[in-house]
Amino acid sequence: MCKEKLEEKRNKTEIISFSQHNKAQNVLFLQRYFNRREKCIIIKAAERRLEEKTVNRANSIKICINGVHYHINTTEPEQYVQGLAKELDDTVKEILEKNPSISFNDVMVLCAINYIDAYKRSEENADRMRSQLSEYLEDAAKARIELDEVKRENAQLRRQQSAKETRTPEKDVKS
Repeated sequence: MCKEKLEEKRNKTEIISFSQHNKAQNVLFLQRYFNRREKCIIIKAAERRLEEKTVNRANSIKICINGVHYHINTTEPEQYVQGLAKELDDTVKEILEKNPSISFNDVMVLCAINYIDAYKRSEENADRMRSQLSEYLEDAAKARIELDEVKRENAQLRRQQSAKETRTPEKDVKS
């Protein structure tokens, strides 16, 4: 059943966004690193997120930045948008306090540059963390393979030893 769901997600291209750029890579990632149960859990979580996005219809939210009121249409929760607006308003007021002669447009440009910079840095950190996680998962997979090989070798050596032990008493009896 999980394979069917995975195929369905692959066909609809609604696969989890581990890598936003390459959906096929997500499928390979799921197939390589997760067992059947884990895949089901991940797919169910992605389905819930998809349902949440479709259930939440756009609503109009009124925000105030530096005394100017704006209406924003969004599917995000109102508290979240109001929090963003408050953060932006605080940043604008802070810049205006330090530089009273600067224009509102210049303040908004500075805020935009600061937020874009923070966004780019967080994306770079997330990419580094993703690649590090992939390396850890590959190392774990290699270690699992090595462990299986060692277990097989151990079982083979035990069989050889038990075969030798069964042969040794026979030689003692013949002597």
